[in-house]
Parts: sequence; structure tokens; C-alpha cells
Amino acid sequence: MLDHEALAAQYLKILDEQLELRDISYNKMSAEVQLTDVAEEGLQPVFGLRVSTDDSSEGDEEGWLTAAIALAVEIRVDRGIVSSEVVGSYRFPESFINDVNPIGLVAFANDQAIATLLPYLRETVQTLASRVLRAQLIMPHFTKGELIFPLPPEEEMAKMGYIQSEGGYVKST
Repeated sequence: MLDHEALAAQYLKILDEQLELRDISYNKMSAEVQLTDVAEEGLQPVFGLRVSTDDSSEGDEEGWLTAAIALAVEIRVDRGIVSSEVVGSYRFPESFINDVNPIGLVAFANDQAIATLLPYLRETVQTLASRVLRAQLIMPHFTKGELIFPLPPEEEMAKMGYIQSEGGYVKST
């Protein structure tokens, strides 16, 4: 059994040097009026994280592959629901395909990408709440390391097609 925390630290060192942010875009921007009673705890944002790689030979340039880190939020208030998902698209040298895996990407997201993507979510939430719900809704600010996501467990890595190898994981073919 591999120590995922130690692997995350190892992968993070590599990804810090190899991942290059290429684009930030939105997958979702939504606000819907729904007049409902929301308990005080309902005002807390619910966040989600998705990570993926495109290991096809159709990278943006020869010798480069792409990875995506998507950060989503949903906030329910008494006037309705606001949700958004923003995606950071990264490129990396093809030779690092085994290091750019879900454990490494979640570690990178927790360390850097979340701080990069949060301002985009914050702006979207504020704008949509104002225009659609006619409410002032401002997301809280988070300091680095305050909003983190768990590393994928061994079983999840297997479901995603990764097998254990000496010192880490490799994508099974």
C-alpha cells in the first residue's frame, strides 16, 4: 500500500515545475430563482473539484499533453441557487504523464490551482446573485490551505485505470 500523502508531496514538486497554465474558462454559470426556506447553514458554499488529463496524441503541441482542474461551487439562499464551475487548463511535457495523475493534480489544486480559480468563482457568484436573484451575495475569502480536497484513495485510483508501480502509480494501458 502506497502512502498517498508522501506521493502527493513528491508529485507536487514535479507539477510545480512542469504544469503551465494555458487557459481559464467556465463550464457552468447558473442562477435560478427558487423561493424556499434555507437554514442558516444552507448559506455555506458547497465546493467540488474535478481533475483530468488528456493523454491522447492530440495535445496542443507535439510533445505536450493537457490537464484540467475544475473547481465548482453551489450556494443556496432563500431566493434561489447560484452555481458555477471554472476550469484551469494546463499543459505539461508528455514525458511526465505518470506524474500528472489524480493524486498529483489534487495536490497541485490544493496547493495552487484553487487559489488561482477562486477569484473567478467569486466574481461569477456575485454577478449572478445580483442580476438573477437580485441579492448581494459575496463568497467568503479563503487563505491558502483553508479550502482543500482529499486525495483519491487507492480504490479510486484503480477505478480510474491506475496501477501501483515502484514508487507511485502508472496508467494501465
